[in-house]
This record gives sequence, C-alpha cells and structure tokens, in this order.
Amino acid sequence: MPPTFDLIVSPDLIRPDYGFYAVFVGAGIVLATMTTLAVRLHWRWRKYLCVFAPLWIIGSGTLLFFDARDVLQVRELVKQGHYSVLEGCLQSFHPGSPTGSKTTSGHEHWSVAGHGFDYGQGQALPYYHAVQARDGLVHSTSRVRVSFVISPYYGDEKIVRLEALAPPCPAAPDEG
Repeated sequence: MPPTFDLIVSPDLIRPDYGFYAVFVGAGIVLATMTTLAVRLHWRWRKYLCVFAPLWIIGSGTLLFFDARDVLQVRELVKQGHYSVLEGCLQSFHPGSPTGSKTTSGHEHWSVAGHGFDYGQGQALPYYHAVQARDGLVHSTSRVRVSFVISPYYGDEKIVRLEALAPPCPAAPDEG
C-alpha cells in the first residue's frame, strides 16, 4: 500500500485547532484584565490599552470565527463527497523549509495536472502540510494522487487525501 495521508475516511478529524485559538482568546483575556486594572489604578498608558484591547478582541474574534467556519464547511464538503481528485507526475516542485516560518517563503509548492498546491510546515491546519524535509510524502520525483477541497472562505486548496504512488517520475523542475 502506498504512503498515504487520508482525512476522507475520517472527516471528523477535520476540526478547528482550538489550542491555537486559545492563545488568541487568552491574550484577549489578559488584555481585558490589564485594561480594567489600568483604568482603576490610573496607569499612564491606560488610554492605549482602552483602544488596543477592544481592537484585539474584536479582530481576533472575527478571524477565529471565519477560520473555524471555513474548517467546518470543508469538513461538510468532504462528508458529502464534494472534493476533486488529480493524479500524475509533478510538473514543478519547490521544497519547503523544515521549520515553520511567519511568511510563505518557507512553503512547499508543487503542481500536478496544471493545478498548484502550497503549504508550510508550521501551519496550524487539520489538512496535509508536511514538507519533504520533515518526512513529507511529496518529493521532486513523486507520482501522486491528491484529493482536495477548495476552501469556501480562503479560496485555496485544502489537501484532504494524498497518496505517493509507484513508480517514481523524472525529477520535476524547481520553479521556486
């Protein structure tokens, strides 16, 4: 059996990363507490906290809501069988960084059958995101079968199943 990443057989594993969300909610609670103390104790910088804390809470809450909604919509699409499947040799391949990065510069990029995929090792996502340097399934010589869903909110491809097939292909060019 070929190496496989598969969320199609267990779509309930597609769920929001609540631990990641807890960091932002926790920061909001700390900011709200500091703002309350700053107002009561008349700290010099209380006016900045009174602006920043509500902006943080509203902004984080909005982003978390839409991100969780997107993940749950992708899960429903997978449960209903609404995903696309492509198979073939890679047309291009750029290996990703083995460590997560704050930008997309460390992302792994590859394409098959004219369709491109992009992901990074440090992403807090329930979808496939293991780069070659961290024992990922995709290499420059890979023949793959990839099942993916177009994200309703972000519009990008979320890999929900990935198989590395035999035999290998000629090395795909690095179009970085």
